[in-house]
Amino acid sequence: MYLCYNTHDSAFAHAMQDPRARLVSGVSFESSWHAGEIDPGEAWHQVKGLGLLSLAALHFARNGVAFNYYDVGSNIGMGVIAEAIFQQRCGIGNRLFAFETGPSYDLLVRSIEINKLAGVISPVRGVIPDEEQHFGSTGNIWTSAVNLTSHTLDGVIRDQCHAGAVVRIDAAGADVAVIEGLRDAINSLPCVIQFQYCPEIIDTYSNSIDALIWLGRNCEIWEIDGLRLRSIKSSTLGFMELNDRLTRGGAKAADLLLVTRTVPRYFDLIARMINN
Repeated sequence: MYLCYNTHDSAFAHAMQDPRARLVSGVSFESSWHAGEIDPGEAWHQVKGLGLLSLAALHFARNGVAFNYYDVGSNIGMGVIAEAIFQQRCGIGNRLFAFETGPSYDLLVRSIEINKLAGVISPVRGVIPDEEQHFGSTGNIWTSAVNLTSHTLDGVIRDQCHAGAVVRIDAAGADVAVIEGLRDAINSLPCVIQFQYCPEIIDTYSNSIDALIWLGRNCEIWEIDGLRLRSIKSSTLGFMELNDRLTRGGAKAADLLLVTRTVPRYFDLIARMINN
């Protein structure tokens, strides 16, 4: 996998600390992988340590659910490109959409190009907030940022005419605002969604408990605790306990996984994730 960085950015220095990293420029970028080289069944049953959304993609493919992958807050593309390569290697013929609102967008586009994934990943530039804009009491920045010609993320998914969606959200604390633009999909489609839950930030533009209560009507909610999944009881008490635990533990956020109850063989997916 090749990634484009601004070499003056601290993220570049951090990336170069990885022993697998090497600096290349002005050369022909050769892929070391081939489409369809991994057997999806073998990956499902034998490979350990796969990402949860990679497992969701495998589960959808194995159960005949047509889906696309939506990455909201792609930055330079590390996550979405790695996911695209994995899905291509497994012969999953879906598309991926990479949404980025910030200055990393041009690097994202170039990273997609040099990995020869332009036919697989569609980059989408959203609205770039100016210095006067903030998530504040409205939480509308990311909701508008995922618009395409006045379409919400629901509209993007609906336009693809697919039966499901796998979604990763990293929207700088406004993740629930993005999820608000996914109501139709969550209410009607098989979806697996990973996002960061920040109750203090959410409470500046929405009620965090109310947001989780709405999600709990259609989704099973799991907290991602390192390599473990912890079930969150879909009730006001369960969500209050989650908020209280985050507050008492000094944590500002938790990664949550939503699985709509329309996902076929839902318990098979969760069991595989737990035994990952």
